[in-house]
This record gives sequence, C-alpha cells and structure tokens, in this order.
Amino acid sequence: PVSAASGVTVHALSASSDGKWPAWLEEPKTAADQGAPTTTVVVRSTDAVSPPLTGNVQPGVERIGFAGDRVVAIDYDQAESSPLSSPLNFAKLATPAITLVVLNAVSSGLLVLTSPPSNDARSLTQQVTLVGSNGSVVTVHGFPSQSFAEPALTSTNAVTPAGDELLLEQGDHTDFCGVGPSSDTLLVDLPDDAMRPLGHPGTAAQQWRLQSATLAGS
Repeated sequence: PVSAASGVTVHALSASSDGKWPAWLEEPKTAADQGAPTTTVVVRSTDAVSPPLTGNVQPGVERIGFAGDRVVAIDYDQAESSPLSSPLNFAKLATPAITLVVLNAVSSGLLVLTSPPSNDARSLTQQVTLVGSNGSVVTVHGFPSQSFAEPALTSTNAVTPAGDELLLEQGDHTDFCGVGPSSDTLLVDLPDDAMRPLGHPGTAAQQWRLQSATLAGS
C-alpha cells in the first residue's frame, strides 16, 4: 500500500535495475488556491518487512530513477539524489552548463541531453552525455547537424536495466495532439556509440506521440 490511504495522487512508478527497490511519487490532492503540493518520494524494499524510505523533493519532479545506491528525482533539466537511507535527504546534482533535458539515471550516473558549445568543430546539434557519480562528464553519443533535422528530441525516453541502450523520441509535444508528423523513435547503443531508427508508433497520419516507454531484457 501507499503511505497514505486517501487524498493522495500516486505516479511515476519506478524500480531499481535489480528490482529490489520499487519507488513512486506521492502528492496530496489540494485545491488550486493552496499552492503547489508537497512532492514526496517513497522507496520500499521488496522484502516487505523494512519500513518505506521517504523524503520530500522540489515541486515539478516528474520521474524517478536509480544511480547505483542512490535514488534520483528528475525535473526535466534538473535532478536531485539521495542515498537509500532513512530519511531520504535529497541534494541537487550538478549537470553540464547547457543541459537541455535530464534523460534518465543509470548505475554509473546520469544521462543528460546537452547542447554542445557553439565552437564545437563536430557541428553537433545535440548530444547524450553521461555525468558520472564521480563528477566525470563524457559524451556518449552525438547527433550531427547534417543528419538530424527538426523536430528535436523530447524528454520521453527509456533505458535498459543494464544501462547500455537508450530509447529516444524525436517529435513535437507543444500541444495536446502534437504538431506535424508522428514521432519517430531512435535506439542508441551507448557502449558502441551507434544509433538506429525504429520508426514511429501507429500511422503517421494520426500524429502519434509517446507518453512513456520501457525497455526490458536485452
């Protein structure tokens, strides 16, 4: 059960790659004039005995991930993390200066979508960067401008449990129905720095968009 019996919205269900730590976000249902609700991260152990770990995060957090022995709360282009101990105590994570989107947490750190400096000789429009738990910053895949047209990548993504493949959505979410053709999906093999298009879900005429995605297995 969730930590409160009623009056709470539960969303962003997630789990560690080994399946031992399910987690979710809880927000009390409040009236519009009461301001932003308090967002609480709840992490439980699958041993069904240990009490849940809880801690508050900044309003706007959309997703939860795990980086090693830390739980990560992601708010579009920002992230904060906490050790898996009670109570959860979140601190903001440092990201590159031109971070467009924090994509996901993996065992070795954070995958973020960045814009390279304007003087970058490789002429990349966007790049996937791994921000390591030790503070290292490594570009793991770049999208050359000559082969990567608009629309840009969105924040919708998925990572395999092993953290070696990344699914990205290329599309436009600026209105509820989407603008332009259906979104395309791209699969990036991170160790080999290789990308292959997977096409779009549904038919192009119906303007399909991804709300969420999951990668399982290998």
